[in-house]
Amino acid sequence: MSFPILGTPKPQFLDSSGTPYASGTLAILEPVDDTAKTYYPTADDADAATNGATATITLDARGCTPNGLFGVDDQKYKLVLKDAAAATIWTVDDIRVPSRNPTLYGKTAQTTVDAYAVSLTESTTFITTTTPSTLTLADGVENQMKYLVMKTDAGIATLAPTSFANGTTIIFDDVGDSAHLLFANASWHWVGGTATVTGYSPGTVVTFTSADATPTVGIGETFITAGTTAITDFDNGVVGQTIKILAASTISITNNASINLQGSRAFGMVAGDTLTLHMFNDQVWEETARSQTSANALSETVTTTNVIAAYETGTTFFLDLAGGFTSTLPSPAAGLKYTFIVKTAPTTAYIITTTTGENLLYGTYLDIVGELTSISAQDTLNFVANVSLPGDSLDVISDGFNWYCRAFSAANGGITVAVT
Repeated sequence: MSFPILGTPKPQFLDSSGTPYASGTLAILEPVDDTAKTYYPTADDADAATNGATATITLDARGCTPNGLFGVDDQKYKLVLKDAAAATIWTVDDIRVPSRNPTLYGKTAQTTVDAYAVSLTESTTFITTTTPSTLTLADGVENQMKYLVMKTDAGIATLAPTSFANGTTIIFDDVGDSAHLLFANASWHWVGGTATVTGYSPGTVVTFTSADATPTVGIGETFITAGTTAITDFDNGVVGQTIKILAASTISITNNASINLQGSRAFGMVAGDTLTLHMFNDQVWEETARSQTSANALSETVTTTNVIAAYETGTTFFLDLAGGFTSTLPSPAAGLKYTFIVKTAPTTAYIITTTTGENLLYGTYLDIVGELTSISAQDTLNFVANVSLPGDSLDVISDGFNWYCRAFSAANGGITVAVT
């Protein structure tokens, strides 16, 4: 079955006032190189490749082609329309004649008998067996669907896809057993059906590969992290899938275009933390839930220079090195908040600074003698060397533009602020 190139067997061409392009011309070309391309007067001719022509068509008095204008299925054509004076009216590239490919339209079905290669050119395959048999399924094309149904059962049929994201094989052992598969991200994915999938079950817990920044989630629903490589995406997910992740150790889940996390910030997981994600839209994971263990009760003892990450929001940092060091805040983001507490009295100052030295600190600090001092457009706060005492503290919170501070010292002059 072939189709008219322009959707109608004898197209008519009119100018903007409705006047036919009488004696105009229509050229049928190959889009790749503008050479003349064969067209046919009828669909039967196109199917049989008979009575083809390549000459430029001269339109009749009604602006119509004298004969039908049919092309070959799934071929592309370029058309150039000119008026009777040979002035080009329009040129259109890559007009595609529809395909009758049953993979796209599902018009026909394949029937297999025993061991067989499942077709990629029919959308539906009926499985019949006279003995236990193995079927193969090669890789398809992106977004291709495949339906399989057992029609006659005289032995178990085992389907072994070349690339299968959800397990190892699919077992058909009763009439009516079915499988609906989708090929995406270089693998077949189980969409639904009544056949049995081996090598995977919803209750299976899968451990990620330790150094994989984009681990596959096409083989399960529940996962345990391995290693410390930050995860930036998950491979082989499909729309409608939910995944649950348990951290085995400290690891970061990145917030980006593929993973939309709470607060649009990375999640720094520690052992025992969990994260649940769902794919509502293609290749975009949305956080739906998380839990954090008591071990991740957001406190950290710090003994060295510390560049603080946004995902550490809510953390209390205990400053514990007499020699002092600098802690650098992340860029402001609404809701970020941190607490700093002096654990060991410093002989060299503990310095809390904004990133890139921006003058974004506002608020107040109070010392033991009751001096309340304003903090306005500063970029550092210092727990002063040989003055500040254990228990001195600083709280900061961001509105997305600045950092707002409250600081306290048990010593006179234990805290200072500055623009560096």
